[in-house]
Amino acid sequence: DAPLGRIDRLGWMIFFVGLVMESIADKQKLAFQRRYPNRENRPFIQDGLWSLSRHPNYCGESLVHLGLYFSSFMAYETTQHHLIALVGVFFSPIFLMQTSLPWIEHLTDKKYGESEKYWDYKLSTSAYLTLPRRPKFI
Repeated sequence: DAPLGRIDRLGWMIFFVGLVMESIADKQKLAFQRRYPNRENRPFIQDGLWSLSRHPNYCGESLVHLGLYFSSFMAYETTQHHLIALVGVFFSPIFLMQTSLPWIEHLTDKKYGESEKYWDYKLSTSAYLTLPRRPKFI
């Protein structure tokens, strides 16, 4: 029943940012799909958070896990508790990067691979982290 400390507050801030990021990205994706209901002719999404990351919802989900770890940091009594709790922190991004991301990237490359605009987007936009776009070099 100890009061919240700095690490707890940091954890809740990270959790909140991740939850908001994941929610906004999912909402933007849904709005995009509704705007282009024909799946065959739908362009690739590159608006909003999707202009900063090809998978901002995955980045947000990983931040949720990281925030939960820090928000409960003081409750861990042993090193073993910390290590067990870290499984979720590392499992989420590793799982996403090794399973979902390559599969989705493969499908997207297959669908839009002929488009120069798509390759410019792909080569200048982070796959996972929400970062400013990389400059295009001539």
